[in-house]
Formats: sequence, C-alpha cells, structure tokens
Amino acid sequence: MLRLDARERSGLVAAAAVFTAAAASLAGGVAAAHSGHGARLSPAELNAEFTAADREQGLHEFRAAVRRLDRVIAADPRHIGALLMRANIEIVLGEFPAARRDCNAVLKAGAALAGSVCLASAQTGPGSLARARRMLASLPAGAAEPVVEAWRLTTEADLALRDDDLEAALGLLERAHASIPDDEEIRTRLAGVLLGAGDAERALAIAKASPDGSSLARRVVLARAALLADDANAWVYRQQAENAIRDSRGDHEVQHDREEAQAALYLAGDAGRALGHARRNFELQKDTADLRVWVEAALAAGSAADLRAARDWLAVSGFEDRVVSARLEGAEIGM
Repeated sequence: MLRLDARERSGLVAAAAVFTAAAASLAGGVAAAHSGHGARLSPAELNAEFTAADREQGLHEFRAAVRRLDRVIAADPRHIGALLMRANIEIVLGEFPAARRDCNAVLKAGAALAGSVCLASAQTGPGSLARARRMLASLPAGAAEPVVEAWRLTTEADLALRDDDLEAALGLLERAHASIPDDEEIRTRLAGVLLGAGDAERALAIAKASPDGSSLARRVVLARAALLADDANAWVYRQQAENAIRDSRGDHEVQHDREEAQAALYLAGDAGRALGHARRNFELQKDTADLRVWVEAALAAGSAADLRAARDWLAVSGFEDRVVSARLEGAEIGM
C-alpha cells in the first residue's frame, strides 16, 4: 500500500518514487537489488535502507535520508526510486544542479515519464518556467498509474502558479483531485489555490470534505477559508487549527514551521511571529509555498532584511516565481 501522508510536504513525490521503483523492479530489474558496482547490499538491505530513507524524508530529516539513499545508489546506480527521492530532497533543499543530475540518471535508467517530471521540477534560470511547462505539456496524459499522474499534475500546477497562471493551476489541481479524490495533500493544495483565486466558499467546501482531516495544513486552510467566507463555524475551525498546532509542538519528530507561519499570519494576524516561523522553515525547505509564506510574512512585518534575503536567494538559485518577484519589486526593500 502506497503511503500518501499529507503531513509531509512531498508525500506525492515519495509515493511516486516508491511506486516507480516497484514497477521497474517487476518489469525486469531496472531498479535491481545489486548492479555489481559500489557497496554490496542484499535485496533485503536495499529495501530496508530505501524504506528508512522514505520515513526520514517524511520527518524532514533530509540529510539522514540522503545518506541512506547514497548507500542505495552506490549499490545500485539505476535504482529509480532512490534517485527520484534523492532528487526531490535536493529540490527541497534548493540544490537544483544535484537534483538535475539525479533526474537525468532516472531518464537514463529508462523511466521517461518520471525522469521528465523530476527534471521539470528542477529547472532554474531565465526561461526555466516556460521550459519546464513545455516539457510536461509534451508528456502523454493518463499514461501512468494514478499516483504518478497526480504527481505530474501537481508539479504542472506548481509551475503554473509560479508563472502567474492561476486558471491553468486550478484546472490541473482539479484533475489531480479527480484522479485521487481522497488524497488530503491534493485537496489541501486545491483549497489553497481557490483561496488565492478569491473563491473562499468553494475552498471551504473542498477543505471540509476531507475524509481524513488530520493534517495541520488542511486545518489551517479550512480555518482561513471559513474566516474569509464568513462561515458560522469559522471560530471553531480556527480554534481547532490553533489547538492542533499547539499539540504538534510536543511532536519532536517533525517541525511544522510552515503551518505555524501560515496560522500566525492568516489566522492570528501576528506578522512578527509568522516571520520567525517562516524564516526558520525556509532554512529547512525551499518549496514554492515556503518561499511565499516567508515573503508575505516579511512584507506584513516590514522586514527589509528578509525581503533582501529572499531577492538574493532568487538571484543566486535561479528559481523563478513571477508572483513573488512582482511582490518584491513592488515593495520598499530599503536598498
């Protein structure tokens, strides 16, 4: 059974990596137990290392996960699942050249669709958004299992959001939601984008319909939507979100700084507290949502230093986000 843990920022990618590795192995050993190079590991040892790395990346123990994946790949350089998972962690950490190397290795191992989605996610530099969107648009639709197709669609949606193409992002997330209706990560992303589009009523309906409802991200989006929609239960949802966040502070296995930042900014209106969490979160992970909550908190708190730091990171990394760039250009950053 593939795990789609919405607590993780990369649940779909991890699930797609696990599925692709298993499918490749069944198809004839593309992700074989031992390639004859590097450290020797038995099939059971390879599987144990890969499973442990999956758990560690879910707990945001990224460096520990990479060390395990290094061992798997040293034993089997064509282990597609390990290459995909390591590339995803490298993307999260903002290590895009390393991620592209792993994505290209996935392509060379014969996993064309997974390698293409991976490589599109890792594109940086001028014109990278347009280039990545063309790469994914050229892939055949519906040619993969639902979890892999949902990963492709959510990746396309993220690129569209960064390209300030809200209509396309919504359409792609709607398709991903239709492909796996019960997945909370997709549901939460869709509700969040609907909020950005000004449709709080539909965002509220999507977030409320979650069959699980356990993730902090979903609780924060639900509370935001209820407040913006002036829902009668808005205060209840806000209290539930804040209680869940408070309870999560006793969970020392994983940090929830992104959700803490979003709750402080959008529910409590505490820009200073939001900025502290957003800044600490961005030190750990650098996804689109992480960048955006950091910049929005910095704008709300009037932190010229954080806005300069965000602009510098964009320049150095080559990461393109037209929405964030426009927000920074319109701000007084004290230069």
